[in-house]
Amino acid sequence: MLFFCRHLKQWIPIAFALAFSLHLPASSKAAAVPAVPQQLAGKTLAQWGKQLAEGDLRARLVAVRTLPGFAAQADDALLQACQDKHAAVRFWALTALGDRATGNLTTFEKLLKDPSLPVRTAAAYARCRLEIESQAFALLQTALRHPSRGLPIFAADWLGKIGSPLATAALSSGSKHKDYHVRNACLEALQMIERAQSMP
Repeated sequence: MLFFCRHLKQWIPIAFALAFSLHLPASSKAAAVPAVPQQLAGKTLAQWGKQLAEGDLRARLVAVRTLPGFAAQADDALLQACQDKHAAVRFWALTALGDRATGNLTTFEKLLKDPSLPVRTAAAYARCRLEIESQAFALLQTALRHPSRGLPIFAADWLGKIGSPLATAALSSGSKHKDYHVRNACLEALQMIERAQSMP
């Protein structure tokens, strides 16, 4: 699946097909605190960081999708990747930092003004994972109504991970979406929020 975003006056592929087809280490929900590897796919953290900084677009996409496997050790490289010239790399860097609930508020807030809507939405996710901010949170809820399939699915997943009941109304509306992929993503997000609220 390709996901396109508006960047200036051109349509730029976020290249999900490429990123999801890469042979990356799968995360395990069963492992409570997995050990941080010394290498991934035969390369060290430093080598992947160099590829992210100096490689062509495909190489940078491989790197930005691999580096999260190094956990906190990759945070600096991912923060730098938030400034990459290509929207796809910025998107995945922000997604990774949001998933780990780490990063820099100032960086995320600046990227809320990025030319690319998917990047702005990913920045809103990363921002709200550190601390919920009203405009960023509203952007995530608005993304549920985007005409594409990809962005609403990401937005639903991210709202579920943020875990705030403030998203319940928007997700409930999304659970009636005509696209069953979006419906299911919203329903799963609602379940995530319910579980988060039931935890002591």
